[in-house]
Amino acid sequence: MKKLSSNTFGAIVICIIVFLFFLPNLLMGKVPIGADDLLGLYHPWRDQTYDGFNAGKFPVKNPLITDPVLQTYPWRYLAVNDIKEGNLPLWNPYSFSGQPLLANIQSSPFQLFNFLFFIFPFNIAWTLAIILPVILTGLFMFLFLRSLPAGKTGLQLSIMASMFGALVLPFTGFFIAWMTWGTIVTCAMWLPLILLAVNKLSRAESSRYCPKSLHERAEYTSKVSIRSSIHPWTKSTGHSASEYKLFTRQSPLWFIVLVVAASQTILSGHWQTAFYVFIATFFYVIFQTFQSKKLEILTIIVCGLALGILISAVQLLPALEFVRLSAREIDQGYFTGRTDWFLPVQNLIQLVAPDFFGNPATYNYWGIWNWAEFVSFVGIVPLAFVIFALLSREKRAIYFIFLAIFSLVFAIANPISKIPYIFNFPLISSMQPSRILFLFIFSLSVLSAYGVNYFIEKKREKKHIIPAVLILSVLFVLAAYTLIFKDVFPITGNIDSFKVALRNLIFPILISFSMLALIILKIAKIPKTILLLAIFALTLFELFRFGYKFTPFSKLSWIFPQTQTTKYLSSQEKPFRIMTTDRRIFNGNTPSVYQIEAVNGYDPLYLKDYAMLVTAWESQKVTQAGSFNRIVTPQKYFSKIADFLNVRYIATFDELSEPGFEKVFQEGETKIFRNDNALPRAFFVKEVIRVGDQNQELEQLLDPHFDIRSTAVSSDFGFPKQRIEASVNFIKYSDQSLTLRTKTDDEAPLVISNVFYPGWQVYIDGQKDEIKRINYMFQSVLIPRGEHEAEFKFRPQSFYNGLYLSIVGIIITIFFSLYLWHKKYQ
Repeated sequence: MKKLSSNTFGAIVICIIVFLFFLPNLLMGKVPIGADDLLGLYHPWRDQTYDGFNAGKFPVKNPLITDPVLQTYPWRYLAVNDIKEGNLPLWNPYSFSGQPLLANIQSSPFQLFNFLFFIFPFNIAWTLAIILPVILTGLFMFLFLRSLPAGKTGLQLSIMASMFGALVLPFTGFFIAWMTWGTIVTCAMWLPLILLAVNKLSRAESSRYCPKSLHERAEYTSKVSIRSSIHPWTKSTGHSASEYKLFTRQSPLWFIVLVVAASQTILSGHWQTAFYVFIATFFYVIFQTFQSKKLEILTIIVCGLALGILISAVQLLPALEFVRLSAREIDQGYFTGRTDWFLPVQNLIQLVAPDFFGNPATYNYWGIWNWAEFVSFVGIVPLAFVIFALLSREKRAIYFIFLAIFSLVFAIANPISKIPYIFNFPLISSMQPSRILFLFIFSLSVLSAYGVNYFIEKKREKKHIIPAVLILSVLFVLAAYTLIFKDVFPITGNIDSFKVALRNLIFPILISFSMLALIILKIAKIPKTILLLAIFALTLFELFRFGYKFTPFSKLSWIFPQTQTTKYLSSQEKPFRIMTTDRRIFNGNTPSVYQIEAVNGYDPLYLKDYAMLVTAWESQKVTQAGSFNRIVTPQKYFSKIADFLNVRYIATFDELSEPGFEKVFQEGETKIFRNDNALPRAFFVKEVIRVGDQNQELEQLLDPHFDIRSTAVSSDFGFPKQRIEASVNFIKYSDQSLTLRTKTDDEAPLVISNVFYPGWQVYIDGQKDEIKRINYMFQSVLIPRGEHEAEFKFRPQSFYNGLYLSIVGIIITIFFSLYLWHKKYQ
């Protein structure tokens, strides 16, 4: 039996250990998603009993991370179901009265792990799509670290040092905080693989003897095969080193890995993380180019990255179009004095004491909101080895020291980090800068591996106690400060921040003492194997405890169970929309899982026009769109705008006394009222008033004398008032299209209260016609006299342009890889 190589053995061990983090909960039938948030915080699920807990009493482990159930799970559910039904996942009719799905980025329909949804039931596939990226993060990090040189000899990092760094990264603050999203970690995991591919391409060189005559060539071929070192050749053939020529030979395999990893970084569903991956890669390529001084290598790597971006155009172009039309800058922009935008300097305490400010999972967090955005924890033991790496003056770690400093500078508020926001850089100015902690944590993880390598190689020296003593000193200073200035620690509600801070210093101090004890044992000549096992055990104990404390695990049966309310609404004749009078009811995008359309929604990207409409709807005046902080929940149900939007049902805790509303269902605290004034989704109007601009359209809609049932308004076209007999019926209605049968005694404007967006097309009896914008941001088409069939489809040109570019990128990648293969083996 062939013996496993050290790299293969290390990779297997990494995968097993990372999987062990999930195993205890998996054996109990629990998976990493906060479905308890859904059952314990939001109605109508909160109105049900689960696992013996009374309605409204279901325990919630971590109320901070609700986004996976409010956002990413519903989007992926829609995208996967569309693909399974043979449709392109282009449009989402279930949130914000309709908006793009593929273009919202986080739906990530082209993410690598989506193949799992075609093999396993959705919830099992979702679980695997959360766990596998964490395992691959460790695996890719291990392989990358093994490719790094270390020490004076330039040999690669040791197997143990590489394993250490690889086990640290998946359980650091950034990765634990964002693990259950299904997008952020999946995006971040590609960074070490991209850097590994860069290493392989930049060092792929071979030397070969160039015989002059045919006889010499035949003799040479019979004696040697092509190898990677000059000296063995000179020994076996008798030729001097001067007779050999150095060739740069890039592996087509690693070029393909680079292209795939770069494209998947963008397609995995979180562009801010992807942006940081490309920033780190850019600096790394520059660093490698300066070291190797080979422009050919730079060209090939840049081509690989560019092709990765080109292949992602299928989602990139639709997303950029959506961003251009969105309220992103209004909703998420930086403003002076915002304390939760940059990393607060005091939160660097979390490097040594992650729960100094409390923890949302234990309901005692008292720091600046929110915990997940600011936690920079890498572990006490890894941090000690980072200090070892700095003490070692390892020249080959310079890049990672630079990257750590660079990312920390841009995470903390200062004149340099504020530049993109002051000058309103496109896209960047709407990104929360504290998330660049990802690169800071990645750099520290690499440096910890260098520190372990130094710790292993160097003799037993007393100065090795410096890192542990330094960390202990910081912790004791923090404890002393807390005790001396306890009066400055606020008491918020039932949270005594002084007690929380002091109590949460105890565990880091114990870990630091343990680390100091291990270093002393090394000086006392304890066997290296036992010492390393103890270090690994202490590190994993610390990081696993940190991860378990924050990460929620839920039973599969808790993930979007049916309730009587969802069954009732799902059984009603479509199309119709719902709205709520409280964010606790059907919050976020949760109705979409049950294919219930809503006027509310939760997304970092939503249409600027919709923000303007909802602002006017709620305030009853035309004004600048307000910031909804990504969650749009219009609550003014007694409004003709709600009627126009086909809002047939209102979910509320209240009794609605206004005329036209009838209670038709109740489950627990949640009441469902039917709006008898709601207009159908498609209807004919007798007149279209033409005005000067969109603001005037809004003014008309808000005018109490404007009859929205028979009249429409548009700044694009007008239609004189006429007496028209017309009818319209739905033949087919789906997420991506709808088909209507119309009958009218004269040409008439048909109004559809679906959002007007580039890419919607209409075909009347198979002939393409023009969709006109009406009532500020909705659809209309002039229907000719007689009986007709009108089919509406969403086919955005941005998607097809992106698709063509992606195909071109794949073709170029294939041909370029064949060129590299030919060049390597010619």
